[in-house]
Amino acid sequence: MAMRLGVVAPKEKIVDNEFFDDDDYEMDSPEAVLRCAVAVACCDGEFAYDEQDKVRSVYADICQEMTFAYNRPDVSDDYEKISKTTAEFVLTLDDGQKRDDYITYCGESITDKDLRELTLVMALRVAGADAELAKAEFRALKKLASRWEMRLSDILAPYLAIMHEARSRS
Repeated sequence: MAMRLGVVAPKEKIVDNEFFDDDDYEMDSPEAVLRCAVAVACCDGEFAYDEQDKVRSVYADICQEMTFAYNRPDVSDDYEKISKTTAEFVLTLDDGQKRDDYITYCGESITDKDLRELTLVMALRVAGADAELAKAEFRALKKLASRWEMRLSDILAPYLAIMHEARSRS
């Protein structure tokens, strides 16, 4: 069952452009990857129903890629909590620069090169689930890739080719 979000006051606080999460995710963890992906999807000012619905399968894929057992008892609760708290916070930020800063902050918890690639692909899957990639979402993906000294086109080209091929078949 998909959750539907409303905008509420954030638990996190912004002080001098620094973000302090109540939820401290481990570096290079599935939770950190998902938080980054959801933040990218919300940077256009909305968390579309299709994007929300995509989060569970994306989190399962993240866990699988990172060789975490998907049937951990708390996996389901993790994705809902991460998705909800991240989206609620990002959606309360009143301008694109603050959203970009938050995405950069989230990206700092991903240090492994392979996980950075995984994060970009998973962020594209969540952000693109509503059948459009808004300019703000694309800009956030590019900014993360650039900050990580990666070329977004190199990372996403194989994935985009698969998406294009699947759409042309339907």
